[in-house]
Amino acid sequence: MNRIRLLDLVHPVGLAAQPREADSENPGWEDSFVLTTSGLEQEVEDFLADCRARGLSRKTVVDGYGYPLQKVLVPWAAGEGLDSSAELDQAALNRLSSELLNRKLSPNSVNSYLRAVRQLLNWAQRQGIAGTDRPQLARTRKKTLDTLTREEIQQLEDAAATERDKLIIRVLADTGMRLGELLSIRVKDLVQRDRNGFVRISGKTGERMPPLRPSVYRRLVVYRDKVRPQHPGTDFLFLAERRDSGQYIPLGPKGVQMLVSELTYRTQLSKRVHPHLFRHSAITWMLQRGMDVVTISNITGVSVELIAHTYGHLRHEDHARAMMRIFAEEE
Repeated sequence: MNRIRLLDLVHPVGLAAQPREADSENPGWEDSFVLTTSGLEQEVEDFLADCRARGLSRKTVVDGYGYPLQKVLVPWAAGEGLDSSAELDQAALNRLSSELLNRKLSPNSVNSYLRAVRQLLNWAQRQGIAGTDRPQLARTRKKTLDTLTREEIQQLEDAAATERDKLIIRVLADTGMRLGELLSIRVKDLVQRDRNGFVRISGKTGERMPPLRPSVYRRLVVYRDKVRPQHPGTDFLFLAERRDSGQYIPLGPKGVQMLVSELTYRTQLSKRVHPHLFRHSAITWMLQRGMDVVTISNITGVSVELIAHTYGHLRHEDHARAMMRIFAEEE
């Protein structure tokens, strides 16, 4: 079978490409295909069904796995004459990696596709279909993450005009939760146990309860009971008001993004501030204060492995500072 270039064709979900016979009356016949179902496509469908059954988010299933597998892997495999994940040996996977890199995609983009393939192969191996070969990730240049200092976070909170907006900044900065997790908090999710305040959130890694400093927990309770509109028709904690109808609706991601942008402008911070930056900043702050990575993982929902990979340079710097203090004491 003749090979086709990756992504030359976009196939409907669940359909693969097979060449058809030449047609002298149809110029470009070599680029036309009859759509049939392949074994690999069915394996991809079964894998995505398994992901949905395990409760993975729609974004993860559709964007993280669905697109790379259905729109990238399956068409490429059809051009290579590969009909099952069992046929994705190391040589084939290396060709896939090379093809992606040749399309001038960034190494990070290539790796996002290859990680999806890895997950498919991990699943296929558990099903007794695939072997142990896995795609090799492209080498990437490690970037230094920009973060907000605690003083800059305080400036942003002080610049907010309402208690709702101040609490949004403070909760993001102190807990390191994802924006989607913040927006999913409901009034019943403020929990007190043994004089400690927590917020219950349901994230990508399941349910967890990050602790809150006592003053922030008290502010959230006062906001919920006295500041937040009463009987708004929804139990989400953070609300927005429609200008046309005055109806209250759950606050959305765009609302928080606009808030952060406005507060950055007011405080004249030179950094590019966005909601996810609070997450990076919180994890950095926790590491610098000496919190162990397992506790950080439990609080933020970031895997221990990802913390070590992404923030490992901070640990080295902290170790160096600790050693310098010891040396200074001897001098």
